[in-house]
Amino acid sequence: MHIQVSLGEILDKYSILELKHERIAQDSKRHEIHLEMQEIYPHILPYMQELALEYRLLKYINGKIWDMNESYSNMMSFDGKPIMEENNARFRIKSRINIKGNSFLKEQKSYNPVQINIQCSLSAADTILYAQYAYLYHDLVFIVVSNDIPLAIKQELAALVPNGIYIISNTDSNAIIKYIDMAEIPLDFINAQCPSLVAS
Repeated sequence: MHIQVSLGEILDKYSILELKHERIAQDSKRHEIHLEMQEIYPHILPYMQELALEYRLLKYINGKIWDMNESYSNMMSFDGKPIMEENNARFRIKSRINIKGNSFLKEQKSYNPVQINIQCSLSAADTILYAQYAYLYHDLVFIVVSNDIPLAIKQELAALVPNGIYIISNTDSNAIIKYIDMAEIPLDFINAQCPSLVAS
């Protein structure tokens, strides 16, 4: 049986298979998971390289959803809003994959788009990392660069910024600006995106 699915859907499927292979201990189950991964991998390899950031974000979110489901499994009642927020983040990443990968099929949802404006800090690397984290929970991410930011940082920022995150000057934005607080970024996210930062 061959069924056409969107690029975001198959990369989502593969990221979940990777998580299962990493987290499930039973050898017979891991063998079946590995067979499925082998079947899919040759078809998605070029896209995993081209969309490496989106794939890492997708796997990170799916890992969070897995952990939430595990923690909720023994509860009589729980607040479903956190999982809903993570699923919206998952949808955002899949949609970006479909657009960037020019997928023939594109999943649709009806929630309202969410925007954030982030104040550029004196560290281009910190600003990009924070913007990537914000990118999970917002449809539009703008990095606002004030006039007093040194030219070298502006140039580094321009070189590092991924597709889908935009740089604007402070004169272009009348919206509320969020100041960067690196403490808001979970360590597991930093480890997933920049393992060298954690290792150091």
